[in-house]
Amino acid sequence: MKELKLRRFRDEGALLFEKWLYMPHVVKWYHDPSDWIDEVKKRNDGFSFINHYFAESDGNPIGFCQYYEYRHGFAVPTSLYTREALSCGAATL
Repeated sequence: MKELKLRRFRDEGALLFEKWLYMPHVVKWYHDPSDWIDEVKKRNDGFSFINHYFAESDGNPIGFCQYYEYRHGFAVPTSLYTREALSCGAATL
């Protein structure tokens, strides 16, 4: 049975994240990859209220997700895209 885990986003994952963002079927959903790249670069400062993770299956990165807490009537956004989702163009859940 495969083990699925969330691992906090770390700097060494930035190149893989950027590669995923520039894939044609992802960019159509996430539009400007530079905004997302800027967000994860500033995840310990200006975007520290957002929790950034890689989804891993048996230790291999398969997707990215983020969340922040529900407060003051604001919704909790969650983004996740896996290799399977990327291959069919479905980039959000």
